[in-house]
Amino acid sequence: MILGVLLLFYRVFLEKEKMHQFNRAYLLFAVVFSFVVPILPTGIQFMELTTAAGNGLNPTIDTIPSGTIMTEDMGVDFHFGWILWAMYVVVFCYLGNQFFKSIRELIHAKKEYNHDEINGISIVLMDKKISPFTFMNWIYINKKEYEEKKIAPQLIDHELVHALEKHSWDVLFIEALITIFWFNPILRAYKKAIQLNHEFLADDSVLKKYNKVQSYQHLLLDTIENNSMISLASNINFHLTQKRLKMMTKHSSLKRKRVLVLSTIPLIIGMLLCFGSPAVSQSENTFIHESQQSIDIDEYYKNAIIHFVQKDGSIKVSPYAKLSDNEKAKVPPPPPPPPTIPGEKRTNMNFKSLSEGTIVKVTEDGNVFVNANGDMAIPKPPKPPKPPKPEKALKPNKAPKPPKAPNGVLPPPPPPPVKDTRKAKSLKANSQMLVPPPPPPPPVTMEELIKEGADVYIDGKKATDEEAKALSENDMDDIETIEVKLDENGKKTVYIKRK
Repeated sequence: MILGVLLLFYRVFLEKEKMHQFNRAYLLFAVVFSFVVPILPTGIQFMELTTAAGNGLNPTIDTIPSGTIMTEDMGVDFHFGWILWAMYVVVFCYLGNQFFKSIRELIHAKKEYNHDEINGISIVLMDKKISPFTFMNWIYINKKEYEEKKIAPQLIDHELVHALEKHSWDVLFIEALITIFWFNPILRAYKKAIQLNHEFLADDSVLKKYNKVQSYQHLLLDTIENNSMISLASNINFHLTQKRLKMMTKHSSLKRKRVLVLSTIPLIIGMLLCFGSPAVSQSENTFIHESQQSIDIDEYYKNAIIHFVQKDGSIKVSPYAKLSDNEKAKVPPPPPPPPTIPGEKRTNMNFKSLSEGTIVKVTEDGNVFVNANGDMAIPKPPKPPKPPKPEKALKPNKAPKPPKAPNGVLPPPPPPPVKDTRKAKSLKANSQMLVPPPPPPPPVTMEELIKEGADVYIDGKKATDEEAKALSENDMDDIETIEVKLDENGKKTVYIKRK
């Protein structure tokens, strides 16, 4: 595809212009570029996922597991592939033999016949009736015509241009690719374009030296012959067509040449974007990771009791499994896994489910508290912290465990931590300051809390006032924790968890 597009651009715009050196570079670049582009990470990624029926989340991948028994149809495809491979090898060996045979014949001819030298280029004098042609640094000419000086100097200069500008290397390169990729006919079209461009270059050099266009054209027409042994050689008779004769009298403006040269830049960029290999980033397979993460969220919260705290302070309680899709979307994902070691790939995020009856409190501002104990388990993304000021580290006091509540008297809530705003004059390694806690408030009974309008939840479920009083008066031994929380409006909520 890339070979065809670049060759079409050359045939339509560049071949007709007298910019032969650029055209030579363009043709060689186009061939190399076409083979390199598919492995360059410059392409645009077009991702198409086939979703599994029903869930719309997990993409399905058709695979053949190991140990699958091969059917008769698969066997037919298998044998057909071997047949195609055998055909390729046979043709490759035949063309390779022809390729090296032509080189051997040219080298043997150089060793067999005498030769002269002009400007460091060997002139091989052959007894055969041939038209002059060039291979590498050797020009093959009929011995009798050369000694009798029947060959025009323009023709010899034409062949000298082929030898001095190393045109044979271009032909050898494209011929080797044709031998390997013989099934691609576009490469043969490139070979013809390259060889014709060589003739343009040689003709242009001769015309600059002699400045006799018509006489040179008549000279070429008088020497039209075919050589059967010079498929790898540059010779003045190759594709002697109307294009070559017209090119000798053609004139191209400098402005048009610049426009054509610059127009190749967007063409190359387009090829890189359309046919380059898609770039792989760290966010590859993001869609699959997100769907995997949604499954991990369901697994993580499946046993939890979700408390949605509304703006007015009311609380909506529901098990996670009974939440609607819109309500589940309000529950933030679990905390991310620990960072991976550099060089290792991150595996799928698997979380351990919360225990049965775990209370998860979700506030309107997106904060999440697990067990409603005041510890923010999954906070909102924090703002970048300001540079800290040097302060003395304060060692917090360890609060003693509260005694068991006797006969329905609830323990007071833990006092808020006291902030120390004193700035340290100097930072010492082991200097710490202890701040005594304030005296705890008097104990509060369940009956007083109920009179104040507090809501009571037992194991995540809202309890009636009678159930709360009965539990606090009779079953205090079965209670594991009792937590009292205040919302923004000062309303109290009691969370009781049994053993």
